[in-house]
Amino acid sequence: MQKAEKQQVRNPYSPREPGGLSMDSPNGERVAQFQSMIDSSPVMASQRRKMERIEQRQEEGPLQTKPNETGLPDNLKSGIKSLSGMSMDSVRVHYNSSKPAQLNALAYAQGTDIHVAPGQEQHLPHEA
Repeated sequence: MQKAEKQQVRNPYSPREPGGLSMDSPNGERVAQFQSMIDSSPVMASQRRKMERIEQRQEEGPLQTKPNETGLPDNLKSGIKSLSGMSMDSVRVHYNSSKPAQLNALAYAQGTDIHVAPGQEQHLPHEA
């Protein structure tokens, strides 16, 4: 098996690189003029403003997430949402419920309510 060797790509227009264009040469001056035109263009100004806003948001830290008040474990709730695209925010889980026993069941779902009998939490993913 041959090792892939990394080849460094040299910027031919960099004045610091040996063999690069000198800013004193006509081509170097043209490159500098083009770079100046690009840097002062409205598109670049817009991109700089966008980058500044992104950097500012990153410095502010993450947004507060809405607390999970459904009773569904966070990983189950987010997994269902990512697979189905449906929000589970309106679902309410009733643990240690006596209602499943009335139906001779271990757990059941009706509308946005999930009722789980005592000790039967392993059935929650199926009901969700």
